[in-house]
Amino acid sequence: MLLKVVVLVIVVLALWYGVRWMARVQRVLERQERQAEHRAAEHQMEQRREKPRAAEPVAADMQRCPVCAIFVTGTASCGKDACPYG
Repeated sequence: MLLKVVVLVIVVLALWYGVRWMARVQRVLERQERQAEHRAAEHQMEQRREKPRAAEPVAADMQRCPVCAIFVTGTASCGKDACPYG
């Protein structure tokens, strides 16, 4: 009779620790999966940050042409014969 109780206690403890061990394995696997997803998201963000940006347009100072009264850059001509910039 005592042997049956001892065996029963051992079986119950083995089942209890087996369930706890399986739960721990599941938590570890879920944690590893979350970390992998986190690393992938970080990698994607790095890729977005490293994309070359388009060159910003360079602004030029405009000057009013005294001949035709349009605004031209200092190096461009307005196309008139008397243009001082051409």
